[in-house]
Amino acid sequence: MLSGDTFRLWAISDAHVGTDIQHGRKSLSEAILHSENGGDDVGQSFDWDICVNLGDFTGSQFPPDDEEGKLVVEQYSVSSKHPREHFYDVIGNHDATRHGDNPIQWWFRKWLDPTGANTKF
Repeated sequence: MLSGDTFRLWAISDAHVGTDIQHGRKSLSEAILHSENGGDDVGQSFDWDICVNLGDFTGSQFPPDDEEGKLVVEQYSVSSKHPREHFYDVIGNHDATRHGDNPIQWWFRKWLDPTGANTKF
C-alpha cells in the first residue's frame, strides 16, 4: 500500500471477461492474482495503490448482460490484498448499453457501480 510519497497506479483494460471465459480464461482475476502474487509463469508480483480499469469488460459486439456482470464481480472478488474500492472503473465502448436503453448505461451502473449505489452486487 501507499508508502511515503510514492503513489503507484496500475492501469488495465480490455479484460473481455464474457468472451475470454468461453476459452477457459478468467482474464480479470488472472491479472489481479498475478499482480498480487506473481508466479513462475508470470514473474514477480508488484505493489500498487489503486487500479484504473479503462473498460471493455466485454469483448462482445453486443451489450453485456447480467450473466457477464456476475462474472466481473466474481473475478474482482479474488483480490486478497486490495478491497474493491481500490479499483476504479471507466466504461469502455464495448460495455455501453444500446441506444434508448433505460436507464442509460444500466449494466455499468449495476455491475461496476461507480457511485456505490448497487453494493448488493
